[in-house]
Amino acid sequence: MADTAGAGPAGRWDEAVERQLERLEARLVAEFGDGPIAGWTMREHLAAARENYVGARVWNYLSILIERDVRSQLSRNQIPLASAEAAGALTEPL
Repeated sequence: MADTAGAGPAGRWDEAVERQLERLEARLVAEFGDGPIAGWTMREHLAAARENYVGARVWNYLSILIERDVRSQLSRNQIPLASAEAAGALTEPL
């Protein structure tokens, strides 16, 4: 493994870590992108979580740690299903 002192955002972690993070993003977009949380919100949380690990010296679990951070943030921001359904019912044309 190369020197990781400057590891961080896209292009700085090794290729395997970047692939893991790309797959993570695809999973999260599929799961949250069409729901009450827009895909861009999920991506903002993903970018912030990645920044938390800039300079990480151990990369083995980065995707797991980043996923945990993002899911934690998304669960705090998620609209309860009943509220989302009620809001949708109020905005649908009669």
